[in-house]
Amino acid sequence: MKRITLLIALVFLMHTAESQYNWEIGGKIGGSNYLGDIGGGDGSARGWLMDMKLEDTKYSVGVFGRYRFTNRWSAGAFLNYLQIAGDDHHSPNPSRRGRNLSFKNDMLELSLRADFAVLNIYDLGGKGYYNPDFKLYIFAGVGALYSNPRAEYEGTYYKLRELTTELVEYSPIHLVVPFGAGAFFTFSRINRFGMEVQYSLSSSDYLDDISDIYADPDLLPNDISRTLANRRGEFVPDNPDDIVPAPENYTVGNKRGNVANNDGYMIINFYYSRVIKGKSSFYKKGHYNFLHRKNKKRRKSRAKF
Repeated sequence: MKRITLLIALVFLMHTAESQYNWEIGGKIGGSNYLGDIGGGDGSARGWLMDMKLEDTKYSVGVFGRYRFTNRWSAGAFLNYLQIAGDDHHSPNPSRRGRNLSFKNDMLELSLRADFAVLNIYDLGGKGYYNPDFKLYIFAGVGALYSNPRAEYEGTYYKLRELTTELVEYSPIHLVVPFGAGAFFTFSRINRFGMEVQYSLSSSDYLDDISDIYADPDLLPNDISRTLANRRGEFVPDNPDDIVPAPENYTVGNKRGNVANNDGYMIINFYYSRVIKGKSSFYKKGHYNFLHRKNKKRRKSRAKF
């Protein structure tokens, strides 16, 4: 009976000690790429990896906090600041090159997500002291995205949302659904180095300020709005033999974007996080104070006469 009690106590002590390493905070840095209506491959916009152009890769930085509930499940809050960009000049599609549109967008993404570990290796080196360990996981969540698309004209960047280039007023705040996969190594239980691949699908088709058809220029608010809504007149082919649709294909009522697909973006980040050594609620209640009593001095008592 004593052996069973001792075994249960040891297991419980190990679980309590492990639970002290549940929180982590960290930072990440990497690259981002846009998937939408501008630039892309040789066909209509597909909104997936086939439309990604490496020359339009921009930056991404972020911070996060994550809490581990079990060995497989964790959840956290993630804040990303990133830039996306697109340029029809980079597309092999003649119709897109002739459209001649481009943009940049500095965005802020705040999300809550859950992570599920599909692979845990607690003693990667097989040395018996669990250093380092390895985890492969998938994740999904929901969040809010602040978007502010801009376009350059004669050396100046203009905010496109304010210009209503398609006579559509859209919000700068959008719903976003991030999902993906990641992996990390943990050294000495507190230093964590990882990588994540994330795709975020937004609720908006206006991260690039393009969605539907060319608007009537007479209804647009000002000259700069008319200029940035239709840039076919600025197009200069790289090759004299380059064949693109005639200018009349880029006029009122003709297709300007693909209204069927919302915009998305991909982020590849490398991160470092610090695992915080805390104390479980069981520990805080004083159940294990005996572990530290040996460091405490006994109170001396005096005889009273």
